[in-house]
Amino acid sequence: MTSIQMNQLCFARWTDGNYYPAVTGEVLPDRVRVGYLDNTSGLVRKDEILDLQEAFRILEFQGRYRHGLLFYSGVISQHDMIMNYDDGDVELVELRQLRGRKRGE
Repeated sequence: MTSIQMNQLCFARWTDGNYYPAVTGEVLPDRVRVGYLDNTSGLVRKDEILDLQEAFRILEFQGRYRHGLLFYSGVISQHDMIMNYDDGDVELVELRQLRGRKRGE
């Protein structure tokens, strides 16, 4: 993310290596405080934050089917937020149901 400001919706890396939807908070010289949409928070490096356009371009997504606890792989349409799960199920998802990992990681 080239220019990081407070209160930006983004995807930020968590300690498990996945990127989760978050909102930026205090911007420090080399890190940014983020509040994840699941009500957790963290301090991440600036290079661990992706704006939404970049995230939808480079992340492989998983969704929490029917708001459950487990994540399942699929392809999401950024425009209408419809998740096409690999097993054939389809559902309209909210941003908070998603996590992603950079391709090849």
